[in-house]
Amino acid sequence: MNDIEPHQKRRELKRYMAKMSENISQYTKHEKEYHFDEGVGVSLTEHVKDLKARYPNGRVQTRRDRDGFAIVKLSFKPEYKYDLDEIMAYDPIKAQ
Repeated sequence: MNDIEPHQKRRELKRYMAKMSENISQYTKHEKEYHFDEGVGVSLTEHVKDLKARYPNGRVQTRRDRDGFAIVKLSFKPEYKYDLDEIMAYDPIKAQ
């Protein structure tokens, strides 16, 4: 038997559908932000270079919080073979 109540199932389904709808958009950026501990033997500069080498299509940003700790933000925007905005904006009348 299933131990989950019907209202719990509906709530979980709503959460799941909300997360899925966020991932469907072509404009969605996938981001990851974290504190970087500079005391682990790797400098921030070396870490950023490594991230850029591992994720060439990713965007790496760094900043410091109020206490001076490094924060690294890695973001990805979906890459497509064709520029969809350019295709959608194409006007055949102007092209003639």
